[in-house]
Amino acid sequence: MTSDERPAALAISRLSKHYGATTALGDVSLSVRPGQVHALLGANGSGKSTLVKVVAGVVRGDAGGVIELGAARIASDRVTPEWSRRFGLRVVHQDLALVPDLSVAENIALGSGFTTSRFGTIDRRALRTRATMLLDRFDVGVAPDVLAGSLEPADRAMVAIARALEDDDVGSNAGVEHRTLLLDEALAPLGAREVAHVL
Repeated sequence: MTSDERPAALAISRLSKHYGATTALGDVSLSVRPGQVHALLGANGSGKSTLVKVVAGVVRGDAGGVIELGAARIASDRVTPEWSRRFGLRVVHQDLALVPDLSVAENIALGSGFTTSRFGTIDRRALRTRATMLLDRFDVGVAPDVLAGSLEPADRAMVAIARALEDDDVGSNAGVEHRTLLLDEALAPLGAREVAHVL
């Protein structure tokens, strides 16, 4: 089966979102096939982040639209973060959502959970080991014990992307045919050299 015969990794149909009288999204449709890369361009306020938030289940879309992730399908006003994540969507939002006063390893654990000891305390060694393996896998040259607030912007972006992809790396989504990564301007504050490093 070729990529054109398989279900779209992400398909959006007739998606709208209104805030009172303001139309943030009006009847948007988009299809992304496995292996494709798309860029959504538009001026500030044109609805790019709103689209990402609706697909991720952070914001409810208006009734009448449909979101599909692989073979899974749901009405746009019923999408939840749990549904999107279960069917392979990973999102790195514009603000990256890293806590500056936590270590890189702790920030990574915020995405997938903290490893605990048999006494119910955080297993710091397992936390560092897991983070080191993930950082090595994505060639992120930072130490797991460094505070996220001390990182350069490109490294912060890399940590956020690695965190978003962590459970895919360890296979917790076995059975999900397609995984889709959405970057909501996560690279916008970076210079050209930093963007090249992240890519």
